[in-house]
Amino acid sequence: MRLRNALIGALLTACITPVWAEEGEEATAAPEQTEAPTAKTEPPAEVPATKQPPKIDEKKVKQLVDEVTKEANKGNPDAQYSLALLNVMGKGVPRDLKNGLQWFLKAANQGHAIAQHNAGVMYLGGGEGIEQDFNKAIGWFKKAADQDYVESQFNLGLMYERGEGGIKQDYAKAIQWYQKAVEQEYPDAQYNLGGLYLRGLGVKKDIAKAAKYFTAAADQGQPDAQNNLALMYFEGQGVKKDPVQAYKWVLLASVQQHPIALKGREQLQQSLSKEELAKGEALAKAWIKERVPAAAAQQKAAPAPAAKEE
Repeated sequence: MRLRNALIGALLTACITPVWAEEGEEATAAPEQTEAPTAKTEPPAEVPATKQPPKIDEKKVKQLVDEVTKEANKGNPDAQYSLALLNVMGKGVPRDLKNGLQWFLKAANQGHAIAQHNAGVMYLGGGEGIEQDFNKAIGWFKKAADQDYVESQFNLGLMYERGEGGIKQDYAKAIQWYQKAVEQEYPDAQYNLGGLYLRGLGVKKDIAKAAKYFTAAADQGQPDAQNNLALMYFEGQGVKKDPVQAYKWVLLASVQQHPIALKGREQLQQSLSKEELAKGEALAKAWIKERVPAAAAQQKAAPAPAAKEE
């Protein structure tokens, strides 16, 4: 359970124009968004969906909060972190971001990496009684990143790449931080680093290396990378031209409702042979079966409707 990274729409736009873009429309792998950065929270645990939600034992919740608070006041950084989350999410206590930040800071000052990252997120986003402070956000991200906390490494790479948060745009530093995250196989960093090689920003343009990073991200289910890889196989950019692989990757991206991949799927269904479509779909099903739990695989076993016959 943790706050996720703060940059909404943060994925780098990789400049491949799909053949299936509408006329006059310049489509890109991940349309850039302009929303202000905000912090996100996720629940402390995933609860299986039920027709009727389980009853909450308020007495046990209060007992848990009391125990966590007691340990936090003793200086336990894990308890301080947990109490911060309870405040941020409003679980067992009234939602209070400002108080949550104070507990994150107590844990962060004791070297708690995730608390350091979350403090950075909250200073980056600001709001609800918290004053936005880019310098403090960057400072906490760097402390967490120096402890190999991958989301902070990614955030720093993104901020240097885009020149956001009061940071001067610096592709070399962006690559440095992305590379650290890539070493931990973080898919968004793999995708963004591939985009820099694709466009030759901060590095010598290398489409083959871009394809390598896109493949690494795509294999982890990153939909923008899957879409880009489909385009590269279709056009033979950085990889050997292969319409079957193109259809495989466009199907996998379209399963995740990637808007450009949905157009690409329709285009390829019209241009490829029935044999190529069948092979591509078989590869997509095999990929899903290997990586997705059985229950989910059953739901996604048919990633695309059959091609229309003329």
